[in-house]
Amino acid sequence: MIIKIAIITVLAVILHPIIIFIWKLGLYTQFNKHYPGRCERVKGIGVGSEDFHVFRDGLTFITSGFRLREHDHEAMLKFVETNNVTGNIYLYDFNKQNGQAQKLSIEESDDFKLASFAPHGISGWDDETTGKRYLFVVNHDLSAGETIDKFLYLTDKQSLKHIYRYQDNTTMLKLNDVQATGVNTFYFTNFAPGPNKLLALMQYLGQFRWTTVVYYDGAVFRDVLTKMPISNGIYMSHDQSHVYIASNLDSSIMNYKREKNNELTLQQVYELNAIPDNILIDHSTGDLYVGTHPIGYRILNHLTYPSERAPSMVLQLKTKDHIITDTIELFYDHGDLITGSSVAYVYKNKLLVGSIMDTLVHCDINGPQ
Repeated sequence: MIIKIAIITVLAVILHPIIIFIWKLGLYTQFNKHYPGRCERVKGIGVGSEDFHVFRDGLTFITSGFRLREHDHEAMLKFVETNNVTGNIYLYDFNKQNGQAQKLSIEESDDFKLASFAPHGISGWDDETTGKRYLFVVNHDLSAGETIDKFLYLTDKQSLKHIYRYQDNTTMLKLNDVQATGVNTFYFTNFAPGPNKLLALMQYLGQFRWTTVVYYDGAVFRDVLTKMPISNGIYMSHDQSHVYIASNLDSSIMNYKREKNNELTLQQVYELNAIPDNILIDHSTGDLYVGTHPIGYRILNHLTYPSERAPSMVLQLKTKDHIITDTIELFYDHGDLITGSSVAYVYKNKLLVGSIMDTLVHCDINGPQ
């Protein structure tokens, strides 16, 4: 009898995380398509619009050309070649009526070469002292590996200049997103314990909390959060008092108070009905906009076979005093208009939706949010 109980207990421990993983795949989940108004694809952009940073003036910088070296199997390489996937940063201006994206020219440096650029997360910072505008970009550099690259935006030329490369083999395990806190300081997230695909799969199947959030203070990289449930997008409130992190594993937004020493203290875990990707925060209201993946197995299939379609969902998370209080579903598409939504933002009744490896969509918003 004791042996049977022991066997059942061991099996339960082993199978429990696998059952949770299968449930989160959403095999029988269904949603209804709806848009907030007229929606169309944005012209002028290449493949992918994985993340953006929206400045208060409406200028939006978009990363395109997401690619991981360890995912370069036959289907991915064919997709890259067929679609001429290259790493770029685009500019979108919410204030312009034509709604087009503009590819920015980038001035290379000794460290940074466009040919190996594979951008992912992005964060911007306006230096109020000098008036300069900086971008920090996660780069899965096809030659150098994991880096965060810093660019200066040249307003008169509408171009970027690479000015610095941050690299640390100890803390930069498998980067996802970055959040600037100054001209030379930032947080970043790791969404895997390294480039090994088997470890990444084990992390999902076993529901292991192996990822980290790191802070760079201008001199030293240090872990501020460990044992994270697959940390993805990260964004800081505009008063710099709170930091929100998207958890893939738990399908939740983790809300942290930012301490004076840049440590993070958990305030809230807000569960979602979809896998969150990137987070942006409304400059006026403090609400969160989250690009999400509502059906797990379809986004996993899309990431393996990019030509396969996956649904897209945008959530607006209402806040009061930095605490998330409610959820509004702004947008859902079965994958016909846009596949694999990863980021979104609302500016002057316009919704902009980005994707991991597909297109960029903007919508009119008819009615209150």
